[in-house]
Amino acid sequence: MKMPTLNEKVRGFAENRNLEGVVVASEEGLPLASNLREVEEKAAFGVQEIKKGLLDGEGDYFVRAGEGGSKILCQKEGLYYILYSRNEPDERDVHELHQLVAQDLRERRNPK
Repeated sequence: MKMPTLNEKVRGFAENRNLEGVVVASEEGLPLASNLREVEEKAAFGVQEIKKGLLDGEGDYFVRAGEGGSKILCQKEGLYYILYSRNEPDERDVHELHQLVAQDLRERRNPK
């Protein structure tokens, strides 16, 4: 049986959490996984915004409210997460997404 791709896992996660968009990016701003189209720009700008927030002392998790929803930004263990939601932001979403991504990366590095 074929293992689902990280994009498929992220897409399922976003659907289960009713998130409009999810981007997982590298420190360089390159997208690793997403359920969005045209994700390159969102990844690059999201990573820039997170790095600026970290420099400004906002911590590794913060929310930007916007028209029609919120953008949740977080950096964990060298990975950058950008979540778009119309609902109240929930830090648990970022934590659980990070666990999913970290587990996927471990499994791909050490296949059975």
